Amino acid sequence: MRQILTAMDEYGYCVVPSVLSESEARGLAQIIVDLQDAEARPDGEQLGHRRVLHLLVKHPVFLDLLCHPLAMAVMETYLGPDFVCSTWSSNCILPGADLTYWHVDHPYWTIAAPYPIDPALTAHTIWCLTDMNEETGGTKFVARSHRRPNLPEHDGNYDHEGRTLSAPAGSVIFAHGACWHSAGHNRSNFPRIAIFARYARNFIIPQEDLKHQLTALDAPNELVQRLMGAKQYVPQRGFPY
Repeated sequence: MRQILTAMDEYGYCVVPSVLSESEARGLAQIIVDLQDAEARPDGEQLGHRRVLHLLVKHPVFLDLLCHPLAMAVMETYLGPDFVCSTWSSNCILPGADLTYWHVDHPYWTIAAPYPIDPALTAHTIWCLTDMNEETGGTKFVARSHRRPNLPEHDGNYDHEGRTLSAPAGSVIFAHGACWHSAGHNRSNFPRIAIFARYARNFIIPQEDLKHQLTALDAPNELVQRLMGAKQYVPQRGFPY
């Protein structure tokens, strides 16, 4: 835990290998592929990637991953004991897909610069279900960019600053939510599959309406309910008071 948090504070990210076994990663990847085939979206394929949304209600194994003990321990320390999940989806980078634009994820693009850099508002958990490296289009990060209180220029080229993380299948990448990043160029003959989860402080408006998805789950436990926003404050008083 100390090494993970120190790396996140210093560089903005940390790779932790072998959190999942190879067979676990392979099994999750196959579930993603099956869902992709069932929900084919030609528009996404033209962009070089295939996403699956609302994963938490599509297979129970993803609820287990949502609550993985290591992820929970890291996020509780980083974001406070009442943190929530902001979004949970998979992304498959297809062979031949090129580098995407440099960006920072929600909620930072909703905040006018300079935005606060301490404390972290969100943090990423990237579950690598296939190998992530330079060849397969692994995620690129700009080290220490989480200390810059602004977004990268939308058409800016930061490739010279970026570093492609090497993360074998079964690894998990933890990253500060304000760290600049981009998907790499997949030069291999195989898709690069990962699950992207973002957790947020309790007072942040989530990017995805996970609370609405709770109604599709059968008896979710208290942790799942909290992570999916069931306990977040909702305005109660109308007008007039």
